[in-house]
Amino acid sequence: MKKYFITLVIIGVLGIVFNLIPKDQPVSGDIVRLQSFFSPPYKIDKKFKSMMGPYKTQKIYLEDPEKQELLWITGYQAEIVDAEKKTSMPPDFMCHSNLDYDVKKHKLLFGWKQYPSPRLFTLSQGRLDVKFPEGYGVPIVSGKALTLNTQALNHNIENPDIEVRVKSSVQYVRDKDLKKPIHPLTMSAATGLVLVDGKDGVFDIGTPDPKIHGHGSDKGKAVNFSEHYVKDHFGRKFSAHWVVPPGKHEYRSLVTQFMRLPYDTTLHYAAAHLHPFAESVELWDRTENKSVLKILAENRNEGIGLTRVNSYSDKKGTPLHQYHQYDLITVYNNLSGQNQTVMSVMFLYIEDKEFKKPNLSSGFF
Repeated sequence: MKKYFITLVIIGVLGIVFNLIPKDQPVSGDIVRLQSFFSPPYKIDKKFKSMMGPYKTQKIYLEDPEKQELLWITGYQAEIVDAEKKTSMPPDFMCHSNLDYDVKKHKLLFGWKQYPSPRLFTLSQGRLDVKFPEGYGVPIVSGKALTLNTQALNHNIENPDIEVRVKSSVQYVRDKDLKKPIHPLTMSAATGLVLVDGKDGVFDIGTPDPKIHGHGSDKGKAVNFSEHYVKDHFGRKFSAHWVVPPGKHEYRSLVTQFMRLPYDTTLHYAAAHLHPFAESVELWDRTENKSVLKILAENRNEGIGLTRVNSYSDKKGTPLHQYHQYDLITVYNNLSGQNQTVMSVMFLYIEDKEFKKPNLSSGFF
């Protein structure tokens, strides 16, 4: 076990490459800032599957919490470090790093008609960084706390005795430092579900048309975490965290109502949250019967864990349509010989066509 652990540490140190910009460095004329936040130490003393390890929710601020100004988040990154915050550790211990914001207050401040996701970012094993195309960013207002949730895991090491932290870093630009306008992005999440109870698996559509909506989510066995149950307005019960038995399985979900596209727009960045044994996740346009985007995942050759989950980034963008129907198709190939717990979410960063600079002098925020 000691030899295996040493090898993991070496892989972790050599394999983590960071693309974020050092704090307060100019990029294309803009001053890009970087703030890093550390979780408390997480004790790793046994095996933890995905979503079952130690975790913590923290409140964090960008810039002075007593002031309000427009900021543009252009990147996000996470890594595992030791308890002393000095040494990079293997990504094998990473479950996730989630960054959320108070969408109700920002909806009011930005005058949105849409109701975007409260999730800004999710990073997980296999995809530990987000970096938008140059000239794109997510607008937020400083002065209100962001919510950072981090969690550790351990799929492979028997009887470990170590402590680790999750280091999460936010890359952003102050609006007043911009040399040229930036394109606003907002996030729409396509969440894979399994049907737990209901007459059909078509999420949140009262009388579905099979030709238009398909059969919706496949039936599945939920993991017994109540926070991952989802009920629609028509009495159906779903789960976003489910059990995959051994073998290869494809799961399809209608995600149109989850995405809630407020207008026709373009997709400029996409990433996915997947669990080990995932092979791919694909956004499928049912209306045009074609693939919009497919993200591939790579697994460890030995042991359990994701080594890479691809992402999509494009200044030109890919069209998405408000009145089209979309499926999320996820493939898991469970080679472990026992049941595994999984999730599937594709995070879609689309052009925000409603964006207007907020009036920060009103004082109501």
